[in-house]
Amino acid sequence: MHKLLSVHRLGCAFCAFLIFAVGAPLAHATIIHGTLNFSVTYGGPAPTGSYVLNTTTNTWNTFTVDWDGAVYDFAFALSFPDADAALIRTILAGGGPWCALAPLNDTLSCGPVPVHGSFSLYGFQSIPVSPTFTDLFAGATGTYTVTETTVATPEPGSLAMMLLGLGVLLAGVGLKRRNAVRSTDSM
Repeated sequence: MHKLLSVHRLGCAFCAFLIFAVGAPLAHATIIHGTLNFSVTYGGPAPTGSYVLNTTTNTWNTFTVDWDGAVYDFAFALSFPDADAALIRTILAGGGPWCALAPLNDTLSCGPVPVHGSFSLYGFQSIPVSPTFTDLFAGATGTYTVTETTVATPEPGSLAMMLLGLGVLLAGVGLKRRNAVRSTDSM
């Protein structure tokens, strides 16, 4: 009876391992890394920018643009209530116009409501989180394109389940060995 119980435990451990090992790799998050490629048609300097979008949670991990020494956090600017990050990404990924104004620029207008010190990306506007402009009179416009890379990353829960299944399997093997040693000692 004792041997039967031991075999049963090993069988349960093996089944648990199979369930976790087969099911765990299927759960993953899709992360999209985007690089914004800017061209300048008027003024300067040229900005740089990139973003990371988690399509599983539909949220921006990061989305920053650097221009004229100032850093703009579009992840914050685009995180308004009911914002659909995937839809916004689709709009932005096609490329389009951009415009930037330093705080004292009065020669350039960005859209219907120009905000000095702001950066406008396809109509989405942001003010800098780090307003350290190198030229307080700078202004620039141009177009941008986006280069994206998609990365599937395992969810932390999937890895934990896979490790749990492996642990149960190893515990079952250890129990079987211990019982095998006991049965040879009793002979």
